[in-house]
This record gives sequence, C-alpha cells and structure tokens, in this order.
Amino acid sequence: MKSEHDLPFTDEQRRAIHHDGSSLRIIAGAGTGKTATLTARFAHLVERDDLQIGDVLALTFTNKAASEMKSRIIDQLDRSYSEFWVNTFHAFCQRILRTERGRQGLPAPRILEGQARRNLLKRTIEHQQFPAYGTRRTELVRQALVLVDRAKDELLTPAALLDNANAQNDPQLQDLAVAYTLYQEALVFGDRDFDWGELQTRVIDTLENDPATLQRWRGRFKHILVDEYQDINRAQFRLIELLAGNGRNLTVVGDVDQSVYAFRGASHTFLSEMSRSYPDVETVHLTRNFRSHQKILDVANALIDVNPHDRQQLVAHDGRTGNPPTVTQASDEHREAESIARQIARLHWIDDVPLDRIAVLLRSVQMGAGPIEGALEAVGLRSSSASGADSTDEASRDVLAVFRLIDEIKPGDLIRILISQGADPVEIAAAQVRATREEQSLVDVLTALDPLLAPAARAALDEVAALKDRPLPEQTYEATVLCGRLPLGETVTRDDYRYMRSLRRIIERAQDVAERGGTRAAFIQALESANSPLPEAGDTTSVVQIMTV
Repeated sequence: MKSEHDLPFTDEQRRAIHHDGSSLRIIAGAGTGKTATLTARFAHLVERDDLQIGDVLALTFTNKAASEMKSRIIDQLDRSYSEFWVNTFHAFCQRILRTERGRQGLPAPRILEGQARRNLLKRTIEHQQFPAYGTRRTELVRQALVLVDRAKDELLTPAALLDNANAQNDPQLQDLAVAYTLYQEALVFGDRDFDWGELQTRVIDTLENDPATLQRWRGRFKHILVDEYQDINRAQFRLIELLAGNGRNLTVVGDVDQSVYAFRGASHTFLSEMSRSYPDVETVHLTRNFRSHQKILDVANALIDVNPHDRQQLVAHDGRTGNPPTVTQASDEHREAESIARQIARLHWIDDVPLDRIAVLLRSVQMGAGPIEGALEAVGLRSSSASGADSTDEASRDVLAVFRLIDEIKPGDLIRILISQGADPVEIAAAQVRATREEQSLVDVLTALDPLLAPAARAALDEVAALKDRPLPEQTYEATVLCGRLPLGETVTRDDYRYMRSLRRIIERAQDVAERGGTRAAFIQALESANSPLPEAGDTTSVVQIMTV
C-alpha cells in the first residue's frame, strides 16, 4: 500500500483503517472522508500477508459508487490485480447465481426489467378477475410491480402477503397480492428470467437451505465491507448476516442522518442498532469535515441535532470559520426559484460575480431544475444543468398521443401507445397499411390479424377514455404510464432521467393551465407550440451551474 502519509488521514480515519479483531462500524458524517477511509481500509486489508484481493468483498448501492471505489483502491495499491469483488448488491447476487447455476448446468440469470417486466405481468393476469381494480389494468400493473419490489426487499413471499391482505380484509391489497402470486409463478416457471429483487431473494434462499453452498461462499471472503449501511433493507441485511457469520470480518460505514431509501424498505436501525447483531462491534466516528467551513457546519449540526439518536458534532477540518449562511423560506418551489434567481442576479449585476462562479445545489437536478432554470431565464440569465441539454419531445409525444385519443381516435396515436406497450412494430405497421387500403378501423383490422392484439387496443382505448374526467395534471402523468414509461426499471438510464425531468415540466405546465381554468385543448395547443431552448451540453461559460450536492 502506498504510504498513508501521502494522504491527509485524520487520527479517526487511521483508527478505522487499521482496526482488527472485531466487527467495525464507521459513523461518517457528510464530507468526512467516508469513501477515502473505506477504500484505504480495503487496500490495507489486501496488502496483508494473509489476504489476497479476492478475499475481500465490498458492497455498495450504485454502479457509480462501485466504479469510484475500484478506481480509488487501484490508486492505493502497489501492484495490479485482475480480480475485484467490489460490486453493487444486485451485481454481487447476479455473480453468485451465475456461478451456482453454472455448477448445475443452468444458464446464467437474465435480468427482466422495464417494459419486458410489465408485459410479463400483463400476460400473466390477462384472464384473472380483480374486483377492487376492475378494468384499471394499467394502474394495477404499476402498483403491483411497486409492491413486488417492496415485498422482495422485505423478504415477504406472495403467500405471506396474501395472508396479510386477507387478515386486513383489504380488497385492493388482496388484488395486488394475487397479481404478485401470479407474477412470481410465471417468473419461477421459466427459471431463466430474474427481476432485480429476485436476484437477492434467490441467493438468500440458496444460502439458507444449502449448508455446503453457504459454507463455500462464507469461506470465500475473509473480510466484508459495506458502504452506505444506513440504506440497506431487510433482504440485504439478511444476505450480509449469512455471509459474515459472527461478524468479526465485517466493516460497515454509514450515517443514520443520510438515509435516503426508506421508500424501498431501508432502515437506519440496522446501523444504529448494529450491536444487537454483533455485540463486540467497535465504533469509530468520523467528525472532521473536509467540505465546509464551520459556520455552515454549525447550521447543519443544529438541524441534525433534532434527530432521535446520538451523534457527534461535525468540525471543519482546517478550522475555517467563514461567513454565516442565510436562510430564505418560500411558500412553494416557484417562489423559491424566483428568490434564487433574484439573489443570483444581484450577485452578478451588482457585485460583478461571474455566472460560472455561482452554483445552485439540488437533491435531484432532473426533478428540481425546471423552475430554477425558468426563473433564471426570466431575469436574463443562462443556466446549465448537470444532465446537459434536454428536450420535452419524447414526453410531449406520449402525452399528446393519449390526449388526442381522448377526443378522437387517430391511428397514429393508438399505434404509438401499442408499440410502447410491447406490440410488434412490423405487425402494427402491416395492420395500418391494410386498414388504410380497406378503409377499416385499425382495431377491426387487428381483430382479423391478431385476436390477442385487438383486446390490447380496445383496453388501451378504454383506459384513455377513463382519463377524460380526471384533473389535467393527473391525466398528464397517467398518459405516460399508459405509454409504458412508468414505473422506471431498477436500472435508471440517463434518458430516463431526462424523460422524468421533461415530464415534470409538462405536469407543471398542466397545473398552470388548470389553475387558470384552461381546457385540455388549450393545454394541447400550448404543448404543441412549446419551445424551451437550453444551453448546449457542455457549455459552462457565463452560465449558472445547476447540480446535485
């Protein structure tokens, strides 16, 4: 390992890096060098005489985090290695299943997500009655898949969920539990397709029920490191518990004040109450903050102190005091954006601060940049978001296709919806040619060509018609659901982010039209003529940068 004197480690970090003899919990506040500490500990472990790099497993949540961790580890090692076990939870489980299925002569797992997953559920429940949902199949599919993901995160089987629904006498939950049961049966029947949650539950099931396999994988890793431990869910906790055994080879890092995945079953209690599972756990607190001066940290400490758990105060690493932050309260995001734009305009026009020295930090650029960009544009200032140039074209086309069908059935709009739901484009195109030639409706031609597609077309039209009396913003959102865009898959692409950002702007426009008493026709006209130019991707000169923290 390269000399740690070349790196600015604090005494707290060195203590964590060199800890030995028991499980280790690193409580790392924001900006305290969490990743640097974890990667240095990894490098320290693999440079020991009794360990090889393949003996150490590091788990994290995102591909980006795993990639950064690998890069930092490589920079700290004195020699190169070919085998790395630095993975996301899902990639790690996929790797285990590929190995174990290979031993049995079975094909590697194939990931089912997005539209393919929705289509599987639609086919599976096609002939099943759902009293609580009736004909609202699109809504059922969307909510069922969300429930499936959450249930698997909680290690809740279809049978257990159905028992729970029956005990509560909840008709809607009963319908969703039945959909989960049918979906899971179809998934298991083929024994090839796996959704992301199934990767984890199948590995856990294998380790729990096959002692030889458990022993093989538990013995495979001499040390396990887990990043962002405050965000693990029950399934991930069980996986770690099985692999770590008594936990003496386990290092976790996290901060209960930074838990962001509660919506998918994450619980910071796995971190805060770790001593219940591993009584001999040693705890190291990282409190030296490398990002901010003390005035900012004082505000952060005051805000976080209201949280119901013990924590240590963050201290500026270099002792800088800095200027006190100012807090402005706004009644909604639009007024907040206007306030931000006014302050930036004052900094730029009066105090001569260059725009490229000003940044707006958000939790999510894709979901929050729209109002700020609009407010800046209104005062004559340009901005650039981290996601680069973006347009509402794709989201607009989806919304317009559905809205036009509400008032008049146009073949082109129906075709767009059917193809987005998984229909064969070639088959649809052939049907359209025949419909035009024979002067028949597209639905009638589909009935003759493919009895399975005709019900899908009629169901799509029924769902479109059901939107007619709903509020305009709700119609807008449901239009993209009908087009198969939502919910997003486990792997969210850059295009997905841009689509969601565009959809957010379109819904905001729908809300504005609705508040002014405008009609759907007025909204369609506004959407068709909308043109919101943004700076070109990569253009960061003389623009305000909008980015995530």
